[in-house]
Amino acid sequence: MTIDARILAIKDKKEQDVQVMKMLSMNLWRRINAGYNIPRRKPMSQFKRDFPDDPLLKIAPAKEYNRKRDSFTEYSEAVCRLDQSMGKPPIVVAPFVPQHIKIAEMKKRIAERKARDIAALNKGGSGPKPPEPKAKK
Repeated sequence: MTIDARILAIKDKKEQDVQVMKMLSMNLWRRINAGYNIPRRKPMSQFKRDFPDDPLLKIAPAKEYNRKRDSFTEYSEAVCRLDQSMGKPPIVVAPFVPQHIKIAEMKKRIAERKARDIAALNKGGSGPKPPEPKAKK
């Protein structure tokens, strides 16, 4: 938006400021009130062309996984509400570990246990040691 030359030609600074503010307010009013401008042509809706009636959209999705409320869901929701009101932290879900990594770790623990038991037998011990308690994290 540019200021008209006739506004710039005004010598009085106050009058020039008044004319600039008048022009700005008229411009703002035209933008806010769409009825202020007389449209050149009627606006056309293109909804029908862009969104044709598709019969496949009318087919309802399967409700296989929808679940009605029963006593178990009411119980679990009540437990969650109670935990939340008591200030308990939310349940931490264990991160996903792929099955092949779990199996590899299990085989490694078994091999370590066998090696420890064999070392105890070679040392002259009476037998395998009881398993060590797991350290808490």
